[in-house]
Amino acid sequence: MHAMSEKIVSNIKIFVCAHKEVELPQHPYFLPVQAGAALHDRIPGYQPDSEGDNISQKNPHFCELTCHYWAWKNLKGVDIVGLNHYRRYFDFQRKWPQFSPDKHFTTTKKFLSQAYYFPDLEDILQHYDIILPVARHWRVSNTEQYGSYHIAKDWEMLRQIIKERSPQYLPAFEKTMDHSNKAVGYNMFITHWKHFDEYSAWLFDILFEVERRVPPIDDPVQSRIQRLL
Repeated sequence: MHAMSEKIVSNIKIFVCAHKEVELPQHPYFLPVQAGAALHDRIPGYQPDSEGDNISQKNPHFCELTCHYWAWKNLKGVDIVGLNHYRRYFDFQRKWPQFSPDKHFTTTKKFLSQAYYFPDLEDILQHYDIILPVARHWRVSNTEQYGSYHIAKDWEMLRQIIKERSPQYLPAFEKTMDHSNKAVGYNMFITHWKHFDEYSAWLFDILFEVERRVPPIDDPVQSRIQRLL
């Protein structure tokens, strides 16, 4: 990435989820949000996800989605919104993004030594609904991949809840999960607030019901509700 002129728009906010204090890239769009702030000491300079309407205490099970929920409920006057992580960012300078490997690493020092650049997000989102990471492909379907590394009955509980609460999305769920091996990971996006608002209302309605029905287990990874969607 390198510095170059860009149009800065005040109603764009990309919240960066972090659970610890780290050096972050600087850009007017970035808003660092502390995940699980209700459970830990506050990080100076970070927006805690425990203010206003929040689910900060659910962080052990919802992970970065506690920041997502905070942003959804508390950010005001935002037209374009995005989610990044303290160690995951979009690389808009890659010349051939379709050939990007699944994971591209750089040193923190090199990354932070160069100015972070955003393209004209308003222009891009006039042509596309959402900006996502490059997709990867499993050797098996998404449903099979999940069942190999997680608890398969939780996945089927999710399917049942979608069938009950959002039956219009069940065909899309089955097409995407049962009959496709294409997956977009890392829970990163940039989109218009309208889509973010509609998606968030659907997402948390589903996940709160999953939380209610799936019994907690003593496993820091398998107990994460956010891994289901």
